[in-house]
Amino acid sequence: MAQRKAAIAKERERLVVPADPEAIAKLAPRYVNPSLGELQFIRKENEAWLDVGEWKTAVASRKNDDGTISIVTIDPTLAGFEFVVADEPAARRLILRDAQARVRLKEAAPEDGGGEPLIRRLGGSVPACDRRCHHLTAATEP
Repeated sequence: MAQRKAAIAKERERLVVPADPEAIAKLAPRYVNPSLGELQFIRKENEAWLDVGEWKTAVASRKNDDGTISIVTIDPTLAGFEFVVADEPAARRLILRDAQARVRLKEAAPEDGGGEPLIRRLGGSVPACDRRCHHLTAATEP
């Protein structure tokens, strides 16, 4: 248990909260995956939110050891979903990393508009959380 708490504390130190404005500015407003649906990034003043339809969460950013940038959800019960920025010359992309899979999302084109929200994969139906959490919670523990 002590090792797990130490690992969580170390991970918290790597997060930038609120998310780095430069990293957020490079994100597309919407991303889609044909099987999973759509997500949006909402920018308000110095904060950024990930909105998947039925719920939204504040996000932090993190520079990874390999030089990539991750956008990480931080609100309680939704903490720990990691989206790695994986832009290519012709398109902005994200990779959703979880313990079982890597899922690629691409920037939504105007013709992709209004798709099904990305809720099935990211925890089902969860109410929106309007409170800010500046820490990862026990929800990030395996």
